[in-house]
Amino acid sequence: MPKHYVSREKLCLSGMTEYWVNEALGQPFFVVTRTVSAGLLAILREEIVPQLLDGIRVLDLTTVLAGPFAAYQLSLMGAEVIKIEPPGGGDLLRRPDLSPGGANYSFLMLNANKKSVTLNLKHPRAREIVFKLLETADVMVENYLEGVMESFGLGYEQIAQRFPRLIYA
Repeated sequence: MPKHYVSREKLCLSGMTEYWVNEALGQPFFVVTRTVSAGLLAILREEIVPQLLDGIRVLDLTTVLAGPFAAYQLSLMGAEVIKIEPPGGGDLLRRPDLSPGGANYSFLMLNANKKSVTLNLKHPRAREIVFKLLETADVMVENYLEGVMESFGLGYEQIAQRFPRLIYA
């Protein structure tokens, strides 16, 4: 059992995260209530959360909220997530003017535990890099407007032909 496991209903660490115990399975699971520090994330990854997606690589071409949140959830379950951001500021949530103190906490939370690379998908060399990353990826998550990925040569039909085992979400 992890050293932070308790047989009662709930365990709180530093008032930041609540860990709930599934009594039927004897397995702890958790609900994040606030931003998790790097040290606490290490505890979650190694001691509390089963790494169901260990060995899975996800290419994250998402922006703002819903897409980054989906990829973040995959990272919490052990997937390696590589976020691809456009040049000139990256994800829209990176804007420092959206939060006090110059850091956008939504961006920090939704993109924790991810690797990041900046690529201009309009450039052919950038698409070559994406294709190289897709050779070892299991999942690609994107949330661009309809037709945008196709204009980059990265639409579902274009990707499915070249990478038939890839999950395109």
